[in-house]
Amino acid sequence: MGETARRLRKAVAGLGRTRRNETVPPKLRGELVGYALVERRAGRSWRSIAAELGVSGSSLQRWSPATRGEAPAMRRVALREGAVKTVRFSEGPRSLVLVTAGGHRLEGLAVEEALTLLRALGG
Repeated sequence: MGETARRLRKAVAGLGRTRRNETVPPKLRGELVGYALVERRAGRSWRSIAAELGVSGSSLQRWSPATRGEAPAMRRVALREGAVKTVRFSEGPRSLVLVTAGGHRLEGLAVEEALTLLRALGG
């Protein structure tokens, strides 16, 4: 087990969860998923990664954007004028969906994040 896996396993154990369905904080969940995606690309199974981290394989899969049909990683893109095709709001704190004219889809943005992005792009 590598240093990253050890650190993540310790963080999970430090939550003091007594039931498997207790909430894992979003920041830690993101780190767990990031680690899992790297390991998946190396050919490891969800089950073996989950056992190493001290969480369930089904949780890792459920949290992972790769299993929800989303891109597994974020990357920087430049938008040109007229590139944004659709912006949709729905209920919830992180529910903004932005679809570009090129078909790229940004989901899960908070309104403040979307405003920051649009301001940075000059929108």
